[in-house]
Order: sequence, then structure tokens, then C-alpha cells
Amino acid sequence: MTPLPLPTTMVLAHYHTMTERVEKLCKAIENEHNCSAKHAGSVFVTVMDGLFKVWEGSLEVFLLEGHREARICYGWREFDGQEMKYVTVLEIPPVNSPESAVRAAIARATKK
Repeated sequence: MTPLPLPTTMVLAHYHTMTERVEKLCKAIENEHNCSAKHAGSVFVTVMDGLFKVWEGSLEVFLLEGHREARICYGWREFDGQEMKYVTVLEIPPVNSPESAVRAAIARATKK
């Protein structure tokens, strides 16, 4: 059985949503870290703690210009129970990968 192609409007709506999400995340990074950011790509990350999955999702990688310490920033959005928020993590040691960025954000959130 051959799968039916998606209607053009559905494809365009998804594309628009992804573009809008990345643009808003880019602006959040630029505002929070006072530098310019350019989207470099998306990465799917799964963070495990032993046998337990603690986080799974897609995050965006941005190249930074004008930041005094970092050249890369990782970002994603998540629902905190009340509203959608943007999470941004600079690639500054010990953060050196998308997975370590998620782990740092989890540690930061648990300290609050």
C-alpha cells in the first residue's frame, strides 16, 4: 500500500511553525545573551539516568557572534505547566555538547 502524500497546506503549516519556533528561539538567545545568533541545525537528544529517560526532544544549535565567552548556544522550548518557555544554554565548560546542555538545564532547574 502506497502512503498518500500530505496536502500542501499541511506541509506548509508545519514548515511555518518550525520556522516561527526557531526565529522566536533565536530572538530569545539574542536578548538573553546580548549577541547575535544564527541557526546551525537541529539535534534530537535523549538524556538517560541509568535506565530512566529524564529528557527527550529536539533542540536547536545556534552559532553566536559577539559573545565574549561562547561561540555556540543550545536552545529549546518546553512547557513548565503554565506556559511555554525558552531554555538557552551556552556552550561554556562543562557544557560541551547538546546532551550536556540539557543536563545543565535540568540541574539549574532543580536548584530553583
